Amino acid sequence: MLRKRDNVFMLALLLVQAVVIFITFRDVLRTSDEFLLVNSWDGLKNYFTYYAWLKQPESAPFFHFTQHNYPFGDNVLYTDNTPLFAALVKAFSRWVFDLTPYALSLHNAFMVAGLAIASGILFRIFRLLHTPRGIAFAAAFFLPWISPQILRLKLGHYNLSFSWVLLLVVYLLLKLFQHFPDRRKTLQISAALVATLVLSSFLHMYYLLLNLSFIGFFFLFWFLRCFIKKREINVWVVVLGLINVFIPPAVVLAIIRLPDENYHLRRSIAEGYDRLDWKLNLEAFITPYPYNKLKLEFLRYPEIPYESWLYLGGFVLGSFIIWLLMKLLLKSGLVKINRLAEKDPETKSAFLWLFGLSALGCTFIAMGETYTFFGGAFTFTNYFNLFFYIHQFSEIVTQFRVLSRFAWIVFWFCNIAAVYWLGFVWKHYTQPFWLKLLAVPGLLLLLAIDMRDLRKHISKVKGENVMSHPKHLQFMRSLAGNIAPQEYQAILPIPFYHEGSEDYDISLFPDDAFYRGTIQLSEVTGLPLMASKLSRTPPAQVQHLLSIFLAPKPDTALTNRMNEKPVLVIYNRAYYNGKNEFYKDLKREPALTAYKKGENLPAEKGWKMLAQQGDYVLYKAYLK
Repeated sequence: MLRKRDNVFMLALLLVQAVVIFITFRDVLRTSDEFLLVNSWDGLKNYFTYYAWLKQPESAPFFHFTQHNYPFGDNVLYTDNTPLFAALVKAFSRWVFDLTPYALSLHNAFMVAGLAIASGILFRIFRLLHTPRGIAFAAAFFLPWISPQILRLKLGHYNLSFSWVLLLVVYLLLKLFQHFPDRRKTLQISAALVATLVLSSFLHMYYLLLNLSFIGFFFLFWFLRCFIKKREINVWVVVLGLINVFIPPAVVLAIIRLPDENYHLRRSIAEGYDRLDWKLNLEAFITPYPYNKLKLEFLRYPEIPYESWLYLGGFVLGSFIIWLLMKLLLKSGLVKINRLAEKDPETKSAFLWLFGLSALGCTFIAMGETYTFFGGAFTFTNYFNLFFYIHQFSEIVTQFRVLSRFAWIVFWFCNIAAVYWLGFVWKHYTQPFWLKLLAVPGLLLLLAIDMRDLRKHISKVKGENVMSHPKHLQFMRSLAGNIAPQEYQAILPIPFYHEGSEDYDISLFPDDAFYRGTIQLSEVTGLPLMASKLSRTPPAQVQHLLSIFLAPKPDTALTNRMNEKPVLVIYNRAYYNGKNEFYKDLKREPALTAYKKGENLPAEKGWKMLAQQGDYVLYKAYLK
């Protein structure tokens, strides 16, 4: 009967959440493909690498992305196009029913549906912790909307918005902890944990190390708890820890490395590790976002870099204040606790302690290897950071350079613990009744206000589909109107751009407007781009492409991969005649020389002009 009532609450929760999601994102959920969530920078790139991969001809290898970095292309795992989801859509389209006409709507729906999934998982977590259904329902409805991860939708980092991935790991760990030491059941749950970590890695690779860190700390503190309490080594905890910590990265690494013929060419070090604005700012926990109405206006809040957006919310901060108040009232005897019999109260509190300690371990990672206090007056070498020690013998940690993301675990611990405490207050605090009646609805109201503010803010996430909607392709259709695309093999943009090799000296980052123009031309003609915005592209390939600009003749390593057809050059004069000064601060070599050489390259090589319109010029060029 209790399970049936939970299912009814769960169904109602999902239906209400689905309605709110549709109202909030109704424009981007329509099937007309008129709108994208974000139509600039990383957001636009992530759409293009997803959409262009789906449209590739069947003759191309399934997992090979051809539309950037021509003639090399790259493995789809390095495109940041949510490979797991994209591969499912592509496979279904190829062998069952073609979903490509609905690809963008499906993409948008998948990204925002994570809010409903997170609600369902949260409700299950709260019920396992015996939180009253009403409180569990309200908290599970509101919390996904105030998660710092939802703000990724506005930044274009869509696949980092999946708070349900972290919550699923929390839920499975809670189930495993509650079923311990049942070996059969804990093995089954461990298998689910391993599958979750492996599959979520191919939504975004950060989920692998983030969840591994959380799980690793959890089992470490669990092991220490068993050892301290019973003065013995619990072998089964060790076995479960080894399964859940070592099998997922081994499987993921095998999937990444074995089919990748270029793996040995990729750079092992990523730029920007331990960068100040990519590390956790501790003030972020108590700093409301600019659009939060619930804040103390007389306080001067610091400006928080977007990677450190980690506000815990008025609900957590209010719960902490009321908790302190109730502690004082308990000591004075004004508040009493009714000690009701409860199933496994120690298990729940023990789990939350382990959860909290694990979140603390992740916080130290998020702070980086060094942390500065008081505006740089004091620098702290963070010996509590696990990555500090791993970094001594491996550069792998630099691949996960945006360390502040590891603090997402803290957000969920604080909010889940606050909801658990609120349920405890409702069930056990008996006198005075008015205090309980004021505390519980009052704190949930704070949560509702924060949810309202963030939902209003995120509802503005919408941009016109400048990538593939016909009305935005008119300029490029007109420019390329008299050109037969089948006579060309690829598009060469000038100024040339190539982003993602992690070697900044040879990287040329594109202006957003020019990148948009080049992918529009690619959409109009169906031709791949020799330029690139991918991740961890082999630097050697970038150097071969830069030889077009830096050497008398392009490298044979490049031209041997190309056919006899010419390339279509798209040249933008605005970046050379002073109209657009996007590259004015470029100083890195040889990137600067490659940019400058592009200015006169068409004239020096005698390339044939095909068309011009505005600042754009098209040329026909033979590179061999």
